[in-house]
Order: sequence, then C-alpha cells, then structure tokens
Amino acid sequence: DAAGILFAAAGAVFAAEYDVRDVREAHFAVCILVMAAPVLRFLKLLRRFKKFQLVLEAFMEALDVLPVLLYTMCLLALSFASIIFIAEPRDNVSSLLTAMYFSIVSMTTVGYGDIAPLTTTGRVASVGLILCGALYMAIPIGIVGTAFSKVWEDRDRL
Repeated sequence: DAAGILFAAAGAVFAAEYDVRDVREAHFAVCILVMAAPVLRFLKLLRRFKKFQLVLEAFMEALDVLPVLLYTMCLLALSFASIIFIAEPRDNVSSLLTAMYFSIVSMTTVGYGDIAPLTTTGRVASVGLILCGALYMAIPIGIVGTAFSKVWEDRDRL
C-alpha cells in the first residue's frame, strides 16, 4: 500500500531528524499520527488472514478465565513482595513497590538482574517465588492452548 509506505518513510525521516523527546505538545499529535498510521494500516490487513481470526477466537474463549488468573498472580506477587521487603535491607529493596517489581520480574522469568536478594531469607523467598511463578505461568498457557485446540478443530465451521 503506497500510503502506508509513505507514512512509514515520513515517520522514519521525522524520527531521524528530530529527537522525539524534544517534541513539544503542539507537534505531539503530528508525531503520533506519523508514527501510528503505518501500524494501524498494517493491523487492518490482519482481517484478511483467517488463521489470525482463529487465534483471536481462541483468546476470546479463554478471556473469561483471565481475571481469576490475574487476581492469583497479583496475590502471589504481593505475598512474596511482602516477604522480600521484610527480609531484605532497605539499601537493597527500598520500598514495597521495588519488591513488587522484583516479584513480577522474577515470576515472569524475565529476570533483569538489577535487584538481587542479599539475605538468606530473601534468597529462599526468591527461589519459592521463581518456582511458584514457573508453575503459575504454565496455567494460562494450558488454558489458551486448550482453547486454541478447540477452535482449530472447529475451524471448518467458522
């Protein structure tokens, strides 16, 4: 699509010529339009792919379970964050928000490495958190995988 290519080229030129952080409020809308238009046009093409519609249908089937899973994840993260916040010295984990950040990063197995427990209690709690996080992350993958299998079997009816 020629319009999409022109918007993408204009966005690349605009981003290269101006530092995006220096864009004032008056130019912010233009910047968003130039940067977002190619992405939106590309997303519009996804309507034509039937296999992508199957993936969306699978996520829609699993959507009713996700609030319970998010609640459970928040409960696990807050519980372990509280333990880590109590166990660690304040120069390592300065606030409960920092401990919550560490818990979520460890639960999702991202592990940036910017915060590491120093005390034995903190390390034991971190190991428990990592194990619970790995087991917890298997649940939504299984639910979405089962929903996708159902949708894939019914793909001829869609």
